[in-house]
Amino acid sequence: MPPASKTIGAVGRTAEAKLAERLDGKCTPASGARDSKGDIKVGRFRLEAKATESASYGLKHDELAKITQEATAAGKYPAFAVLFVNPRGDPLRFGSWVAVPEHIFKQMMGAVDESGD
Repeated sequence: MPPASKTIGAVGRTAEAKLAERLDGKCTPASGARDSKGDIKVGRFRLEAKATESASYGLKHDELAKITQEATAAGKYPAFAVLFVNPRGDPLRFGSWVAVPEHIFKQMMGAVDESGD
């Protein structure tokens, strides 16, 4: 049986690929290792994705700052996905989240009509 870190990495890559598919995006090959940054490209966004089989995820400011810098440098909006997944990389119920900076959220809210749709 592989060490836990190997298993978690494989689950994370699987979860990332499934998220990209659900969002009609593309996974970035060797994300972070080349000029193209962010884990997933989707529309006007660059997403950093983190998956865990645990009940919690400790989000760090430097992770948010990193994707913000990378997305901005590419002329894109930053987003951060946190996925709570099963061992197959499928999200748990209510376990797939995408966060954006407040100023982008406000822009998105302006695009919503008065009925809330």
